[in-house]
Amino acid sequence: MTKHSVRWVPEIADLLALRSVGYDPDAYIAVIHAVAEQAGLTPQDILGRDTRRAHSYPRQVAMALCLELEGASLPRVAAVFRRDHTTVLHARRAVARRMTPALEAAMQRVRERVKGATP
Repeated sequence: MTKHSVRWVPEIADLLALRSVGYDPDAYIAVIHAVAEQAGLTPQDILGRDTRRAHSYPRQVAMALCLELEGASLPRVAAVFRRDHTTVLHARRAVARRMTPALEAAMQRVRERVKGATP
């Protein structure tokens, strides 16, 4: 287990490999796990290719939160999620367009959890 009590899954192993190219995946992993838990999904669902809204929208929220919380560039978040940077841009816009008080509250819970988990 890492300092964020992250369950080991192959997709997380891929993220940890990003260290070799200068990325620090710990905060991204924390966001992915927090969003997955909030949405009732697994980290594999968030990082997967399933296009059903039940999986794709939480994935978009995770991408938007990674951009916000880490101040990361579109290409960096795209690399974490194994997507193109334009997909991350679309995710950020889609989340902003569909923002509701309930979604904002859920995102705030994820922010607080992630900020509490990072040193």
